[in-house]
Amino acid sequence: MRRIMRLVILFDVACALCFGLGGACFAADETDVAEGGIAFSPAVGLFTQVRNPLNPQSVYPHKIHREIAPSELKADGYDPTRLKDIIAEIDRCYTSENTDPAAAVKLRSALKRLREEIDIFTTRLTLMDMQYDRDVHDKKLSRDIVRLNTAYTDLTNQAMDCMARVLDGPFHDILADELTASEEKTLRQHSSVPELIPLEKKESRLRQEYDRIISEKESLEQTAAKALPVFQELVAVRTEIAKVCGFDNYADYADSFLYGRDYTGADLENLYAAVRQHLVPVYVEWSNDFVDAELAEDHRADGDRILEEIAPFIGQIDPGLKEAFNYLRRNRVSDLDYYPGKQDVGYTNTMPQYGSAYIFNAPAGDERDYTNTVHEFGHFNSTYHDPTPVLFSSNYMDTQELQSQGLEMLFMEYYDRLFGQDAALLQEDALLGMLDSVIQGCMSDEFQRTVYTHPDMSGEEINALAARLCAEYGQIDAGLLTPEEAAVDWTLLDHTFSSPLYYISYATSGLSAIDLYLKSLEDRQAAVDTYMKVSAMGGQTAYRRAISSCGLRDIFAPDTVPAIAARLAEIRAEQQPAEQTNEQAAD
Repeated sequence: MRRIMRLVILFDVACALCFGLGGACFAADETDVAEGGIAFSPAVGLFTQVRNPLNPQSVYPHKIHREIAPSELKADGYDPTRLKDIIAEIDRCYTSENTDPAAAVKLRSALKRLREEIDIFTTRLTLMDMQYDRDVHDKKLSRDIVRLNTAYTDLTNQAMDCMARVLDGPFHDILADELTASEEKTLRQHSSVPELIPLEKKESRLRQEYDRIISEKESLEQTAAKALPVFQELVAVRTEIAKVCGFDNYADYADSFLYGRDYTGADLENLYAAVRQHLVPVYVEWSNDFVDAELAEDHRADGDRILEEIAPFIGQIDPGLKEAFNYLRRNRVSDLDYYPGKQDVGYTNTMPQYGSAYIFNAPAGDERDYTNTVHEFGHFNSTYHDPTPVLFSSNYMDTQELQSQGLEMLFMEYYDRLFGQDAALLQEDALLGMLDSVIQGCMSDEFQRTVYTHPDMSGEEINALAARLCAEYGQIDAGLLTPEEAAVDWTLLDHTFSSPLYYISYATSGLSAIDLYLKSLEDRQAAVDTYMKVSAMGGQTAYRRAISSCGLRDIFAPDTVPAIAARLAEIRAEQQPAEQTNEQAAD
């Protein structure tokens, strides 16, 4: 038997537009949302989405998917002049008078090629990023990624500016007919900021420096000593980025421009307090009771076996999930296996060239690899079905994380058939793990938000803040960290360096995922229907709007967190007599 290792593996950025439109300052904008919270557009065009004509009852909009040959999945780079030439053609021919009688037809063709070329560029960068995470010491690849990301930022901004000029020119109606009102608004509000380019380039290099530090797998003290000054430099650079875009601090910039959050800093302060008061005590007690739990079996498996074994249950949750899962397996768009040098991260990135995504995950070598794959498939399925063009995609991360964490909670139904006699223990572990997501999400966000609103903090002050928050959020009382580790353990969290202010999305979505689970205990089908509505939103609906339209509770309401904590305590109390009976039988 093996003692269960309760370790939450959280995930790297899983966004619809993984590279973002850097070098620009414009707020995220929501699409119009139909009943049920799903966005559909009434017309067909280059930049619009429609209901699936082959299955009008599907919750998912229509989207084209291409089959992928193995040779197409190589990280072979991209020539930016291809996109540059299309932008130049549109700017030259369609931002002013053009007497060619076929100009309208040619403009539509050029716009189609523009979208296709941006899709190709985005996909090539996704493949390069994954190759980098297989070997962060590949210096040529590291340089190429910085160079091409800079070109991507510049050219996607040029594309937006060029299309905005077309809208102001004689061919306005032709382009406007291809856009939704929201997309036209986005183009008109877009503003390129050249001053951001060198700052974002420096930020990218600092993130790569952290990757190399963490890959050396030194002691915690050695890693922290090297990572702290890199973090301080990142805080300084990101503070400059925020100021260039007109914000006092990077936390406000991230909330508005990176993640489009529809809640405030004051909402978060109340959430931190509620989690500390009501959930941390449940978490600490449960963690201490769980510490000696042992599994009866070894659930280690390679990636192909994991996909094969979870496949029957994906369709049982809802048949609508099978299409994306079958595509994933058929086209082998996942990397789930271990090999030396692979970065200890997990994420799903978009590949719009194929209407697909790709799952990358470093395995833990135990049952977590099953649940991590389910988590990532939640992202994959949403991205697979989301037809939003790259230029107009939004990064509502809280909604996207609910698409993954919510699927994890619904998947617990099949643990008995997947994990046998360990099922009950692993179901309990899954709930405790989701509590970890909530608590660590709040703790990490409070840590980062404090630093980014006080960017001149010294290294000693940063470490002291981390130690205090670890104590307040129960990490020491739960036996997860010693007081000495608490001051520097934050340096092991990749998100802190690569995806600033992202981590609160695990807390908000974690609470809603638990709410979905509690709903499933009362009415399984209603919970599944709720999840399917959320999964169809892609990354295009802000979090509070998403959960409201799907009938989940507002986690910021004063009574929500206390009610969830009370219900979890009841579930825990119900489990304990059964556990004690099992222990007595074993004795």
